[in-house]
Amino acid sequence: MLAAFTSRWTMPETCAAWSPDSRHIVTTYKDRSTRVLDAGGIEKPVVLKGRPTTLDGQALFYTSAAWSPDGRLIVTSIRDNSATVWRADGSGEPII
Repeated sequence: MLAAFTSRWTMPETCAAWSPDSRHIVTTYKDRSTRVLDAGGIEKPVVLKGRPTTLDGQALFYTSAAWSPDGRLIVTSIRDNSATVWRADGSGEPII
């Protein structure tokens, strides 16, 4: 089922997680992007935009994602053990 939502992007997803209300899916990709998809396929995806991340000159991509219990925030992490907290609606800069 996830393939139907993500087939329009060329980079494979690295992680996917359902929102607490099961209405959205957060997906992370090897192109260092994170998208919030409407599980019903009606709403346009929200792209969470952050700062490019590098470690020792190599680009890093998000390897995991999780929702806050209220569904308002998303946390993503990368392999250097750092995390980013986002507003799930895509507004503003990353919180952390």
